[in-house]
Amino acid sequence: MKIVVTGSSGRVGRAIYNQLASQHEVVGIDRAPFATTRIVADFVDADVLRRAVQGAGMAAKVWAQIHVASPPSCPGTNA
Repeated sequence: MKIVVTGSSGRVGRAIYNQLASQHEVVGIDRAPFATTRIVADFVDADVLRRAVQGAGMAAKVWAQIHVASPPSCPGTNA
């Protein structure tokens, strides 16, 4: 099964990616490069999502998308 994870370079995205990768084809999308990120781009770009969902040379169609992308920190918090 092919699963797209947005925010795959972040703490939560990396954890999700690593849990799924042993049993599924996981496509990570993030603006920051990391080992868990296959497509380095901003996911709000429709062409980026289309490429991930339609295949871009990848064998399977997407069965699920997990969206955990977020700003690196929230204004007004210590996060």
